[in-house]
Amino acid sequence: MANFEGPADTPSSAPGTGTLRIALHFLRRPQRAFEALGSGEALVGGLWVYGLGVSAAALFYSRLPPGFPQGGEMVPASVHGFGFWLGVGLWGLVLTAGSIFLLWGLLRAFRRPTGFSPLFHLGLWLHLFYLLLFLPLEVAVRLRSEALYRVSELGMSLWATGIAILGVRAISGLSLPKAFLAFVICSLPVAGFLFFAYARGWVSEDAMKVLLFL
Repeated sequence: MANFEGPADTPSSAPGTGTLRIALHFLRRPQRAFEALGSGEALVGGLWVYGLGVSAAALFYSRLPPGFPQGGEMVPASVHGFGFWLGVGLWGLVLTAGSIFLLWGLLRAFRRPTGFSPLFHLGLWLHLFYLLLFLPLEVAVRLRSEALYRVSELGMSLWATGIAILGVRAISGLSLPKAFLAFVICSLPVAGFLFFAYARGWVSEDAMKVLLFL
């Protein structure tokens, strides 16, 4: 079984080389990427990916043309500025950390104790798919193709969810069905906390809708 505490850090030939290598592994050889989780290199790269994802989301959604896409849009993205979407992204980080903490505890209940770091790094790196999503979405906006927009969202969401479940299985050694169950169970309390945060006035109604959708 792979050592998910992470390999010892080794000097890279250039800044960012390790981050690029892990990113390519997530896209082409996920198992190799999972083996790097828990290392300092994976943490730094994951934070970079998350930061870029939040920035890209804020920039993209604040520039969406009015009325696009039509139907099913929970919040009119273009009526909010960059600051709103940046705040949504930061709240997303809090919720990600919370869901990972719940997952860590659940794995201990399943008698599959593992380190917190590999799971947290996995949560950060999953935003790589969120970041890549904006490439086809930008094309869809320019072509005014709602079909491409919807298909891109669905396809990337399924891809990211699949990688998340495979990552949980690789880190914990759970069977695939149990890894899927753990992933689903940990999502429910996070949604409950979000409703609580809204009731307390910590997040706006629009922000809550977006975070639930994401």
